[in-house]
Amino acid sequence: MNKQKFFVLLLVLAIIAGLSSVYAGGDKEGSGSSGGPYAPSKDMLFVCGGGVGGGQDTFIRMVMQTLNTSGAYPGPIAHQNWTGGGGLVCIQRVNETMTGRDDILESGSGAITPIEVGNNTKLRQTDLTGVARLVLETMAVVVSPKNTEIDSLDTFLAKLKSDPASINFGGNLPPGEDYLTLVVICNTLGVDYRKCNYVYYDGSGEVLPALLGGHIDVSFSGTAEWSGPIQAGQVKCIAVAGDNRVGGLYKDVPTFKEKGVDFVWQNWRGLLGPREMPKEALEFWRETLKKLTDSKEWKDMCERMLYESGFMTDGFQEFIMDYEKKCENALKIAGLIQ
Repeated sequence: MNKQKFFVLLLVLAIIAGLSSVYAGGDKEGSGSSGGPYAPSKDMLFVCGGGVGGGQDTFIRMVMQTLNTSGAYPGPIAHQNWTGGGGLVCIQRVNETMTGRDDILESGSGAITPIEVGNNTKLRQTDLTGVARLVLETMAVVVSPKNTEIDSLDTFLAKLKSDPASINFGGNLPPGEDYLTLVVICNTLGVDYRKCNYVYYDGSGEVLPALLGGHIDVSFSGTAEWSGPIQAGQVKCIAVAGDNRVGGLYKDVPTFKEKGVDFVWQNWRGLLGPREMPKEALEFWRETLKKLTDSKEWKDMCERMLYESGFMTDGFQEFIMDYEKKCENALKIAGLIQ
């Protein structure tokens, strides 16, 4: 087990232990119904479409823990993983069975969007209620430290322009974000992405051994995903796809924009409510999450996880729709949708 997976496992176990001490379960009478300040009508349930220990799961457990430890929401919260279809099963279940509820929130992520668009699903994250975007996670380009031909953003761009077929890329299954990152980079540079050799894997856990073994030359993923292997010296980050440098562990890593390439790609993570979520519940959780993101506990947690601040409430629904269009354009370029 690499250091990153070990850290995530410890984090999840710690969060589970902390939450078990505060969750009592059961219904309660909302204080709003008796004329007092609004409160959810039942104990809150937070759900996500990813498995235990994955990105979605770790994120929503992080939110739950810091809601309690910061005092932003001291009430009991339960958590369930509704897995399947790359997150689509969870969206469908919330959409079809939780309409109008005020006691459930779902983990939303930009990583789900290409799956929704690529599979032309009828139900999407935009069908739910956008409560708040909480963090951004910039895509990073990594190579093996032993790779002498591609050891910087300059050498990567030069080789991709001159001989794209000579680079072996690796990442998640198309049409996931790793694959879309390659497509959009190539399109930005005027390179035919179909000339690149892209090897896909069922999970991110298979990508690192492939990179270390020399089976692939370059891979993409979020900065948080690569933090463990980078700290362990297993991989080297040569570029980040943000408007600005990420800082921290990545403070010396250049952006594409610094090299004159107008390429920015960031995953987002946030919370979604069911369709027809009561107005007072939406306002309550937006105010609560603002208190959360202003807290020292939240900022410390984000620093450890290498998440970037991205809090947004007003315009969040429109942001998700724009992100869908961005993914749709990339998938059309790739020929995966019409």
